[in-house]
Amino acid sequence: MPIGIITANMNLVPLTLKKFFWDVELDTIDTQKHSSYVIDRLLKIGDISSWRWLIKNYSSNQIKLRILRSKQLTKKDISFFSLIFDLPKKYPKYTK
Repeated sequence: MPIGIITANMNLVPLTLKKFFWDVELDTIDTQKHSSYVIDRLLKIGDISSWRWLIKNYSSNQIKLRILRSKQLTKKDISFFSLIFDLPKKYPKYTK
């Protein structure tokens, strides 16, 4: 590769979301390989702009699946996101 040419990795978390991933190096997170981690983290502690990024970068089904399977989300979190993503009212038995 010629010097001075930087290739963009479309699977990296953008710098604008760094505040939600303070405990890891952003360039070590592959948004596809680590999709469960990224989605869970942003659902749990993200803000509206991070949720918009989620919706643009992951399918609705991927996000819904994480809402229902995540061990990081409380029943209150799941209830909130269930309204947004039109999910059933039943919660997995392992939620807090």
